[in-house]
Amino acid sequence: MSIVMTVVVVVISEKLFGLRIHRF
Repeated sequence: MSIVMTVVVVVISEKLFGLRIHRF
């Protein structure tokens, strides 16, 4: 796994759920 993969998932999640979740 890479950090880029995690960032992409977070960005997609923000657009799908409309929430700003940051757990870094």
